[in-house]
Amino acid sequence: MSGVIEAKTCPSSTAEVTGSPPPFFQPNVCEKAASSWRFDVTPYMWALNMNGRTKIANQTVDVSQSFSDILRQLNGAGMLWLDAYYDDRLGIFLNSLYAVLENKETMDGLDVSERNKFGLFSAGVSYKVFSKAWGTSRESNRLDIEPYVGARYTLNDTKVTVGSVSASENQSWTDPLIGVRFSYLINPRWSLVLGGNVGGTNMSTDTSYELTGLVGYHPASYATVYLGYHDLYQKYSTGQGLNEFDWQMRIFGPVLGVAFRFN
Repeated sequence: MSGVIEAKTCPSSTAEVTGSPPPFFQPNVCEKAASSWRFDVTPYMWALNMNGRTKIANQTVDVSQSFSDILRQLNGAGMLWLDAYYDDRLGIFLNSLYAVLENKETMDGLDVSERNKFGLFSAGVSYKVFSKAWGTSRESNRLDIEPYVGARYTLNDTKVTVGSVSASENQSWTDPLIGVRFSYLINPRWSLVLGGNVGGTNMSTDTSYELTGLVGYHPASYATVYLGYHDLYQKYSTGQGLNEFDWQMRIFGPVLGVAFRFN
């Protein structure tokens, strides 16, 4: 069934959160009859927690940080979702998260500081393969299914300074992604989104999964508010001996975003 309906004013807007994430926010629930592009800009906040471990050379560190722990170390952060849709079928998305964390303490009379730059950048394309409304209107009781493919770039740079001596570890890697998003429009005001993806190139040294669940509220034709939960797991290993780096981390927490529509 075509995703195009008659053009009219609709109190809903769009956003997609799957992450990233892959896409977090879903396409708008109302479309114009004519084939056209639409664009969504979505600043969001992911109240992330981190649980896992990281290993550099022969040193392994267990990580268990709540959002409040991370917030105390936060020196700056930005999160933004961008997407473009053509004819409500073909989509292009870009999702970015970047944060700088700093921690300072004194150990055995020496000043110890740690600075970490962490980034997740995803991009890809999607295509809506199924769109069906049960009823006379496409503005309620409608299910859309949208597979996507893309890639996620992870940046993880850490610098540790003890007294006047500094050491750094700079790592980055890119994972291919494949995923799907299910969007259910309850009525013109409310919608649900469930999405997920898997990524990586090797199950033993490079793998990831991502899950997202959202509730959307559409107060106006140009804005959508989303609240939900996002969960990302990453496993990445490279090098041996003194050059070994191992990252096994689950990053999870609630998500709040506001999407703005531009036609």
